[in-house]
Amino acid sequence: MMKGVIKTERALEISEKLASAVWGVPTIALLVGVGVFYTVRLRFFQFRHPGLWLSNTFFAIFKKENVRNHSDKKSLSQFQAMATTLAATIGTGNIAGVAAAIAAGGPGAVFWMWLCSLISMMTSYSENLLGIYYRHRGENGEWRGGPMYYLKEGLSKNRHSAKAGLVLAYAFSAFTLLASFGIGNMSQSNSISVVFSSSLNISPYITGAIVAVITFVAIGGGVERIGAITEKLVPFMALFYISASLYIVICNIQNAPAVFSSIIRSAFSLRSAAGGIGGAALGKCISIGFKRGVFSNEAGLGSTVLVGSSSNVKEPAIQGMWGIFQVFVDTTVICTVTAFVLLSTTVNAVPLRTAINNLSENTQYVLLDESKQSPEKVFLSDAHENSVYTLAPDNTIEKGAKSTYSNIMSIRGVRDKESGRIKSFILEEIEGAALVSLAFNCVFGKWADIILSVSVALFALSTIMGWSFYGIKSIDFIFGERKRKAYIFVFSLLSFFGAIARLDLVWCISDIFNGLMAIPNLFGIVLLSKDVIAVTNNFLRRQSGEKLTALLNIHGEY
Repeated sequence: MMKGVIKTERALEISEKLASAVWGVPTIALLVGVGVFYTVRLRFFQFRHPGLWLSNTFFAIFKKENVRNHSDKKSLSQFQAMATTLAATIGTGNIAGVAAAIAAGGPGAVFWMWLCSLISMMTSYSENLLGIYYRHRGENGEWRGGPMYYLKEGLSKNRHSAKAGLVLAYAFSAFTLLASFGIGNMSQSNSISVVFSSSLNISPYITGAIVAVITFVAIGGGVERIGAITEKLVPFMALFYISASLYIVICNIQNAPAVFSSIIRSAFSLRSAAGGIGGAALGKCISIGFKRGVFSNEAGLGSTVLVGSSSNVKEPAIQGMWGIFQVFVDTTVICTVTAFVLLSTTVNAVPLRTAINNLSENTQYVLLDESKQSPEKVFLSDAHENSVYTLAPDNTIEKGAKSTYSNIMSIRGVRDKESGRIKSFILEEIEGAALVSLAFNCVFGKWADIILSVSVALFALSTIMGWSFYGIKSIDFIFGERKRKAYIFVFSLLSFFGAIARLDLVWCISDIFNGLMAIPNLFGIVLLSKDVIAVTNNFLRRQSGEKLTALLNIHGEY
């Protein structure tokens, strides 16, 4: 038993190092760099044509019948494709992930998330455009498209890169398939299980069984049923979470100037939330903001293209605009709402010294500031010994060599009734999901747990639906469509085990494969940039009234 534990811990340690390497500075720089490359090459399309991409996406949902409906049962409507894509990208990271970014990098991390999303829009545009341009019909009548197809067929136009394209195509498919089991399934069912167990006291076994059954029924009906479910689930879950969040925003609207001021000021500050000073602190803030932005919207990973390629859209450029819209909703809208909820509620947190002076059994929330004050002694008395803690100049509480410092902390304690001296206190870091819980509790009280439980469950379940689509398309490419049923059974079964298992190792391995998806995809969209530019320019010229025909996809189809 002990050997098994040691092996598991060793495997976890190795996996954590690999995950850090895969998601290190080079990968983030590559993802951001490709976004900058396309932003420049397409002459800042996302900024110059906001009316164009919004009219062909969001506003088209209400104005154009073919965007919401479709006559071809072997494809998805544009709205279904968008909903399925958002189902996969809008996950628990939009809640707990934003909180973790703020706790680790300070409010300034939100600014760098915004910048990342603006740049990533063009990465998402280019890969979604290529997905339509290189797709073709399969034997069963469904569209076959995604990074594996534009890697294989796009690079095959040059005989020197044909073999490399085939290798990259299979590598992308394999990484996507493996990631679908972890980050797209087990980790999500575990998130549902944890929140239901802690908030509603529901057994993980019951949660796992329910999630497994829902998953099997949903994805067993193929891509058509997945699309039908997500087009109903995603608008509901987004409205549910955003409505609750906007209520908090309205309740704290007086804090809006302070929130935006803290975001901008912290974005360029040389002191990070974790107490670092100098260029390293600013670098950490930028790194965390960009990394969380990439994690959130998945632009550059190629995953969203697998769904977009099944859309009934005819214009590759319009599908590219849906890619821009997906990034806009995921990061610019939902992550911003989460950030404002967190920052507007914690802006009223008190300095640590004030909290200690008013210490009681009631929980207080502490925002550690940067002021330099003289050390102050905090005396704790109990039946056995008198302990002395030092409140240091940087507002940490120290005893011996130990110290604690976080952006947001909670404190509560007990005073001696006669002397008024502090008998004991608990000072705890608040980050991640706990920070979100704090924010919702400040406004909704006892209802906060229920609201967050439902939000997390819907976000995680939608992610499972979206990633099952990715896995199915990868199975089709590697093994053929006859292996779908086996994949669906295994995928559903793993959602049960994910709910009851310890997932440290699974999370790390999933992060590795998730990050590895980006490498072949980014090579592909850069090497095929001439196609992206030609299709975009052709579309823009036709929009301006020039008499040009639409560019057919590589197979001569719309």
